[in-house]
Amino acid sequence: MKNCLYMVILSLLIVFVSGCEEREGSNAEHETLDREQNRMKDSRKTVAVGNPGAEEELSDEAQEAIQVVHDNIKFSEEEDLKGYVDTVSSEIKEEIQMLAADIFQNYDIENEILSTKVMEENEDTIVLQVEQKSVATYISEGNEFEDNISIVQHVLNREVGEWKIASSGLVDRRLVE
Repeated sequence: MKNCLYMVILSLLIVFVSGCEEREGSNAEHETLDREQNRMKDSRKTVAVGNPGAEEELSDEAQEAIQVVHDNIKFSEEEDLKGYVDTVSSEIKEEIQMLAADIFQNYDIENEILSTKVMEENEDTIVLQVEQKSVATYISEGNEFEDNISIVQHVLNREVGEWKIASSGLVDRRLVE
């Protein structure tokens, strides 16, 4: 129940807990992903909605917001709590910091961004839809994580001139076999 509660309380850590269930689990071994190569591939797959399958020139604002999401995932993989928390809105930083520390202790998750779509963009808000593959490389005893491909929608707001993740929500999830 504790791990599923994280999904409700902390949607920003959805990359960690979207595959989480409350069963005794096993620690399956997985191949390590080449994260930098995947990040490079993702930058070529960024599209704006309305032009599926086509690459499109994105605004500087959209590129900055996408970079914040990439940094958020990078910091989560590195378990860099300060860096991770710096990517989220000031309104939720304290809560995120406490919960992220606990999750970093119990899980090691590698993520591959498969695609990024700009769903909405205006002066103060950008909504991104990110498809990502999440694979557990470590799960502490008593916890479980199911490797998955999920679609997560991130809402980023401008705060003191910088984009910050204000919320994230799971749109879809399918298990990786």
